[in-house]
Amino acid sequence: MKWQNLKFSKIVNDVTGGQKKIQKKAYLSQGRIPVIDQGQQLFAGYTNDETALFSKNIPVVLFGDHTRIFKYIDFPFALGADGVKVLETHDSLLPKFLYYYCQSIELPSRGYSRHFKFLKNIKIPLPPISEQRRIVEILEQADRLRKLRANADTKAQRILPASFTKMFGDPATNPMGWNTVLFDEVVEIGTQLVDPNQPDFLELPHIGGEHIEKETGRILSPPLVKDSNLLSNKFWFSSDHILLSKIRPYLNKVAYPRFNGVCSADIYPLKPKNNIVTHWYLLSLLRTQAFLDYAKVHSDRLRIPKLNKAQLGAFEFPLPDPHLMIAFDERVKKIISVENFRFARQEKVGKLYQLILHRAFTGGLTVSWRKAHLKKLLQEMDRQSNCLETLK
Repeated sequence: MKWQNLKFSKIVNDVTGGQKKIQKKAYLSQGRIPVIDQGQQLFAGYTNDETALFSKNIPVVLFGDHTRIFKYIDFPFALGADGVKVLETHDSLLPKFLYYYCQSIELPSRGYSRHFKFLKNIKIPLPPISEQRRIVEILEQADRLRKLRANADTKAQRILPASFTKMFGDPATNPMGWNTVLFDEVVEIGTQLVDPNQPDFLELPHIGGEHIEKETGRILSPPLVKDSNLLSNKFWFSSDHILLSKIRPYLNKVAYPRFNGVCSADIYPLKPKNNIVTHWYLLSLLRTQAFLDYAKVHSDRLRIPKLNKAQLGAFEFPLPDPHLMIAFDERVKKIISVENFRFARQEKVGKLYQLILHRAFTGGLTVSWRKAHLKKLLQEMDRQSNCLETLK
């Protein structure tokens, strides 16, 4: 039994137009209506403005045009203003089936530029609705287990920032009275241009800002970029550097690589000067709310706000006792030894989920169920085919 495959633009509509959008500065920490944008979190904030309620039918799938993040929304919501697309499906396609299918595809990354043009060109497998429901049921169970694992990981990731604050205090208030220094006095901000044939290329989406395992070098297989034009103005980094996003929406993205390569112009390679600060102290400092607040205030107010080199260099922060920073690095290594085991389990769960997704959309997940419902499915496919005739 062969499924139909239809082009995305034939069976999915972009219904974003005409909807009121909430500006980020107007987000509330609490409110009656959740605001959904293209960020990692499901809710970006709240609003009490009922005129901003999404006015079309739900459920829908939301796509982050810059972030490539998909969200399934089946409750009243308001749209955030930054680069989100609202996708409505034809009657022959369940919104949640589309959501899970989109989880299984790989869209090319173009940094902070828009990606909807790539999504519009994909083809979507279209089993009968009853089989779509069965596939969704199975994937919901697998997704639930994956999210339980992720919640446990999130709790574990709070250990490192808590240790930093306990040893050094909040950099914003400097309660321990450390001497302060300017960022560019103790950190080299890399801008070295390199040979476009450099093999390993790392873009902003490859930096996992919340994950210790990414910081400790597990970004070991960045994609190979063959188009030399994309590499003509990128920055060299090595395992001696820390990588920091310079774009304001992603200032919490910080990584400690264990390989040499080239990063995009959206990333600063940073290197401590003369071991005045340790790598893990610097990385953890860049994760603090004190740095994020500074960076948000001082980033250029352009169409895509960025923290420029001079602004980064002028960041003033406490410089603790060197022995204490070394002790902090040692504590981090102990935390990492525990994290390595956790990461292995997380990776296993992630691979299993991807395998299930692959089988779901190549017909391998519901073989026995399909055999048991063959007659009904054939009738349903005939009705579906007649319904889709008008789209072709």
